[in-house]
Amino acid sequence: MLKQLKGYVKFSVKGKNLNKFINALHRIRIHCFNQYCKNEIFYGEIYHSDLKKIAELSRRYKVEIEYYEYETIHKKLSKYKLRYGIIIGSVMFLVISFYFSNTVMMIEIQGNANVKDSVILSVLDGLGLRKGVFIGGIDWNTCERELRLRVDDIAWSGIRRTGNRIVVEVTEIDPKPKMLHERIPCNIVAERDAQITHICVLNGELMRCVGDVVRKGDILVSGIYADSNGHLSKYHALAEITGTYEETVRFTQPYVDITLNEGKNVANERYLNMFNLYIPLFIGKNNFKLSKTEETVNSLSLFGKSLPIGIVKRRVTEQKHSEKHYSKDDAENKIMEKMFYYEKNFLNKVTVIDRKITAQETEDSLIFEVTYSLEGEIGTQHEIYMK
Repeated sequence: MLKQLKGYVKFSVKGKNLNKFINALHRIRIHCFNQYCKNEIFYGEIYHSDLKKIAELSRRYKVEIEYYEYETIHKKLSKYKLRYGIIIGSVMFLVISFYFSNTVMMIEIQGNANVKDSVILSVLDGLGLRKGVFIGGIDWNTCERELRLRVDDIAWSGIRRTGNRIVVEVTEIDPKPKMLHERIPCNIVAERDAQITHICVLNGELMRCVGDVVRKGDILVSGIYADSNGHLSKYHALAEITGTYEETVRFTQPYVDITLNEGKNVANERYLNMFNLYIPLFIGKNNFKLSKTEETVNSLSLFGKSLPIGIVKRRVTEQKHSEKHYSKDDAENKIMEKMFYYEKNFLNKVTVIDRKITAQETEDSLIFEVTYSLEGEIGTQHEIYMK
């Protein structure tokens, strides 16, 4: 085995000073094995590392030397010692193999039905577990414990490693059964200050009449009934009670409205994404003070699985502030438009009886204070808590 690693050479020497050569060979203590003489020719075998010494002796004693190197591991490797590309490539292969085998390349989540993958990945990212991190630096116990604490719907979590693939297994909390709210004892109370205009009681004891003025929190229909013997019974009060009430809303429109619009300048940028490290593939940078960015990611895939390596394309559009000036009439029209959308979106379930508008003008804006007279549902259910 030593010969295979060090390499060995068979040589033959002939000449007038052959004896002197042999004596000198023994004096310098070169390890020579399988040596013999035949027909005034000396034969032997030496390690490849002693070949230069033998060649020097042959020149000194003016003898002819011939040698042949056996096929060994040393000889095969020596053919490639000046081929730096192969050496560098081999080293890089070893480094890359070590890196990829000890770096998180993929995170797979199993067992979740209601909790989204993005929620779990976001929590793990905050705990240091993400694509591209060194596996040896991950605190598995902390990740499992904090995942259960930070996501309410997870009852159990386990994290295991399969090569450079991380598998996150979770068990979700069973959802609570829906409560039958129609059976919960409750009162009907006033949701706001109002004057009652209509009453329709389906269940419970009526406490107010049409025309009564009530304040927020007053009981309109009671779910507690007391018989002649003093026994109390609790019911689920059910009623439709409408009333008239007022609501004040303030609308403001500045005379100078500053908006953010797209400019004409656009910059297209490309990056090499290496484990969430963006390496620019362009020279220079844009000088936009304000901008809007649209990003697309094209990731490499292996066996159908996306790798954390790819090309990121960004479209950066310049944004500029622009001022729009309004006259008093224009500002009033804008406020009326705001009022229209407010009534359409927030007052669509009630009846607008009247509007009282109070206008107020400042140096930089126009203000409308609108008092609405409305008619709508004023009762709301309030559960009964009794010991």
